[in-house]
Amino acid sequence: MPKPLRMGAKKWVGENVDFSVLGPGEAKMGGKTLARFQEGIRDSRNVGTEGLSKVHQSVLGHSYGSTTASYGVAQVRPSVVDEFAVFGSPGVKDGSWQMNTPVRHNYVLRFADDDIGSGNTLKRFLVGKDTRGWFGTDPYLDGGFKKLDPYGLNTKETEHSGCLADGSDLQLQLARVITGKMI
Repeated sequence: MPKPLRMGAKKWVGENVDFSVLGPGEAKMGGKTLARFQEGIRDSRNVGTEGLSKVHQSVLGHSYGSTTASYGVAQVRPSVVDEFAVFGSPGVKDGSWQMNTPVRHNYVLRFADDDIGSGNTLKRFLVGKDTRGWFGTDPYLDGGFKKLDPYGLNTKETEHSGCLADGSDLQLQLARVITGKMI
């Protein structure tokens, strides 16, 4: 008989963003805190006489939270974060090569009508840089981020807020990332 899957979830909100300031400043500060938080979870699970735990940690980031999360995942010790997924992202720190995750464990989801994606395209047009979003590298154009399809039979809402629609195919894709059940 297979062993039951034991899971837990922790919502971390570690940023107070002033969107009137267009830049990655808050993301850098929040990322440092996130890295310590993720390492603390890993370290607390490794205390004891039974050796290292098999704690599995995924970091998901939406909108500016994806920028913040990218700074955290770039700073965290290797082997702490197992998967990193961003959706509706205005940009990530430098690129996939900076993320302290296993190779091919970075994911990106975006609806075609998401204003953030359109904004990233507009910024590249205005500034002339190929892969820069508003707050860093556009993960959708970074080959180190695997593109996952957010569309399906359960997709009722799209655009930027559709990323958070309950029961959506985007949420199903994120659940697959978290559980390691990628198709």
